[in-house]
Amino acid sequence: MNSEETTTARKPLSTLSVPPSLNSLTEIRTLAVQPSARVDELAALVCQDPVVVIELLRTANSVEISAGRPPATTVKQAIDRLGAESLVQLLNRIAETPAMTAAGSERWLELGRRRCRIAGRAARYLSEITAKTLVDDCEVAGLLVHFGEILALVSLGEQFIKLASENSRVKLLYRLEKDHRFDTVKNGISYLRRFGVPEAIMFGIDPDVQSKAPGRGAMKTVCQAASEIAVAYESEKWEKYAPGQTLPPKSPLRMLALSDAQYAAVYDKCTTYLRALPAVK
Repeated sequence: MNSEETTTARKPLSTLSVPPSLNSLTEIRTLAVQPSARVDELAALVCQDPVVVIELLRTANSVEISAGRPPATTVKQAIDRLGAESLVQLLNRIAETPAMTAAGSERWLELGRRRCRIAGRAARYLSEITAKTLVDDCEVAGLLVHFGEILALVSLGEQFIKLASENSRVKLLYRLEKDHRFDTVKNGISYLRRFGVPEAIMFGIDPDVQSKAPGRGAMKTVCQAASEIAVAYESEKWEKYAPGQTLPPKSPLRMLALSDAQYAAVYDKCTTYLRALPAVK
């Protein structure tokens, strides 16, 4: 079954344009035009919005830009490949994406972006211990794990907002699939591939894909654990993941087999990050 068949006929997956965070675009452009701007600083800002990350990777890996080179899999590689001038031009194009018009849509978009940011940052913290050579790759993959839920919002608009306002996340995902034939995981994966996200990143996102590349074995579990952290925070269950608490039997965090000291370090980093997040109004 193709992506269009699993989503609503009103807005097929291939026609969706996801609005960016205009605040993030402004911050990135402001820094990009400064001669002293560092790539790592730009990358940190770009990773605030999965929409910008997707478009950046797509452009950096286009035939015109890549010129036969291996795919750029990280935000830093993509920025280096484009350069500051081309990056600003890309940001200007992204800024032209029409905003959603449904009442309350910006709030739900920001909640979706926040979920992506949390998963991306958690993937970074986890991979610093379990996949040290893939930290930037894991952050990108983690950032995109929940992108299908943003697509559901853009595709269904008011229908999504109504369902999300009335249901828990678990029930929301069930109703999206049952009532609207919108599988957020499958449609997210289909969309990301359509937009050229490299397979080295998709390995961390797509549960059905196995990677033969050496050293990437932990990447999928890292992304699943990062997703678990993001969902636990949004479900107000993060305290249940504190050091000393018993993790769920099938928890991806458990599967990473971190030592007590390693887990405590990750929990502390994540808690500090989560406490600093601004409230979404």
